[in-house]
Amino acid sequence: MSTNQQPALDPFFVVSDEIIPPRGETAFPMAAGQLCRIIDLEGKQVADLLCFDRHDPVDKLSVENTR
Repeated sequence: MSTNQQPALDPFFVVSDEIIPPRGETAFPMAAGQLCRIIDLEGKQVADLLCFDRHDPVDKLSVENTR
């Protein structure tokens, strides 16, 4: 492996597992290649999702603004 290659990430390794109450929130950093899975446990909810580039916060993904 060359010095600038990252090791493969294990897609089954859980970094964080949270249950967020209705109208709750959370924030956490992610590395390139990691997977974020959002599961609605009770149904009939919509998850708002905002993603920011930690090195350039102007670069973001806002699901509400990119429907």
